[in-house]
Amino acid sequence: MGLDFNERGYVIRVSEAAAIQMCLHGLEAYTIYRKGGTQRKEAMTETFGLVWGHEVTQADGRTLYSVDLVSMDISAEFGKSFCRPYPETFTLKKDIVTSFWPQYEFIGDFHTHPYRTIDEVVTYKGLSLSDEDKTYIEEGSDTWIRHNYRACLVLTISRLKRRSDFVSLDGNVLMFTMGNYRLWLHAHVTQRVGDSLIFSNKADIDLYCPSFFSPDEYTKFGRLTKKARARLQFEPGQH
Repeated sequence: MGLDFNERGYVIRVSEAAAIQMCLHGLEAYTIYRKGGTQRKEAMTETFGLVWGHEVTQADGRTLYSVDLVSMDISAEFGKSFCRPYPETFTLKKDIVTSFWPQYEFIGDFHTHPYRTIDEVVTYKGLSLSDEDKTYIEEGSDTWIRHNYRACLVLTISRLKRRSDFVSLDGNVLMFTMGNYRLWLHAHVTQRVGDSLIFSNKADIDLYCPSFFSPDEYTKFGRLTKKARARLQFEPGQH
């Protein structure tokens, strides 16, 4: 269990609760200006959280990481192209979860990549882990090996000019839309090489998500405006 590479492959299952947490926090950071504090007032910032769940070996020999919960780091520093979590936050949360909810293991982390347009996502390879993302894990290999860091989820967000209901799943990348937001959820697993922990580029990963990622729109969802200060606009009585 854990950091030994499984050549049979991996399945990452994201619960509906975890999916909701990632989308709500990701879209809030993307859309709403941050106010007060020492951080700049801006929208379209990254956000970061820790991933909790459990690991099992399936009957076919593949490793299953079940992502059950996502705890967002409200203490981390965020910007349009970075997020800097504090080590003390991880220590606190792991201590709490281990003490009171031991049925959940630390699996890894989650963060967002915000872009204005799909063209920017393509140009800057926004679906992939950045060099900074990889360095964060590799330079902290001793710590993350000790805590059994196994998987990372990246939610890339961009705007759409028109609403869409498109959804597709290709291996470890799920693409879906919510109103005129286009989102991609990309799953990664780690591999131990000697004393280092790296993100594996040879792992066969299948991402599995519940039906939330293709949800029925029970009421009309507000449209993201084109104004510099982005806000969702709703018609009276919609929500």
